Amino acid sequence: MPRRRRPEGCLTFDDLPLFPDDAEIAEAVVGPDPDRIREWCAAVGALEANGFPRRTNAYKRRYAPAVRDYYERMYRLPADLPARRVVVENMEAWTSRPGRKPRPKPV
Repeated sequence: MPRRRRPEGCLTFDDLPLFPDDAEIAEAVVGPDPDRIREWCAAVGALEANGFPRRTNAYKRRYAPAVRDYYERMYRLPADLPARRVVVENMEAWTSRPGRKPRPKPV
C-alpha cells in the first residue's frame, strides 16, 4: 500500500509506517528537502546519544511511536506550566488615595 501524502507533498508522523527508515523519519521531521533529510540522517548519532530511539534488531528500523514520543518530550512544555499567567489587579488601589472617595465607574 503506498504512503499517503499531505496535499503539500510532505510526509508527516501520521503517515509513517510502524517501523520507518531514517529517511522517512527525517522527512516527517524536517520536510521533503533532500539536503535537510541528509543533514538529519547525518546527525542521528548525536540524537541517539541524547535518548533518541535506536534501531530495533528485528527490523533494523526505528519504532515510529517512540520517535514521536522523543520529540514530544524534548519540545513540550511541562503539563503543570500554565500557558499564560493571568494577573488580576485591584485597579481602585492604584487610582484611589487614602481618605478619598473612589471615582464612579464609567457606564
